[in-house]
Amino acid sequence: SNHQSRFAALQGQKPDVIDTPALVLDAEAVNRNMQRMAEFAAKHQIKLRPHAKLHKSADIARLQMQAGAIGVCVQTVGYMDDARAIECAQALAAGGVNDIFISNEIVSPAKLRRVAGLAQLLKNRSGKLAIAVDSDEGIDRLALPMQTPSAAIDVFIEIDVGQGRCGV
Repeated sequence: SNHQSRFAALQGQKPDVIDTPALVLDAEAVNRNMQRMAEFAAKHQIKLRPHAKLHKSADIARLQMQAGAIGVCVQTVGYMDDARAIECAQALAAGGVNDIFISNEIVSPAKLRRVAGLAQLLKNRSGKLAIAVDSDEGIDRLALPMQTPSAAIDVFIEIDVGQGRCGV
């Protein structure tokens, strides 16, 4: 595609020829780090689910999954609101990532309808979506849009481990 040919033309170039903003990576370091994480997870028999908030890239998420990750995680952070977290999840799904965890609570009915739609899309592709909740109200709010017959979602209960920030 045109995007791939432009990317190929930029590989190995000096930073001053790359229009910003742009994510510029050292491919060898990225591959080495992904391999190390995969080896560590396999050695310790843990499931690896890296956070995509740094790269926000379906291409990198797919590479992480090819290296051994079970999926990726997205979250509302700093300048981002709930809608941005869903958009990040939707963008990753549109890029072919089929196992996504939204690790922050979403309670807005409109945004939860988008979560339900994304859950249905991923289920139709044999993927899955998970979301964190930290209250009975969060469960009740999530249950309404999830009544779509073909939608399914994994729900993780967020536990307050002493920080008093969120969780039950």
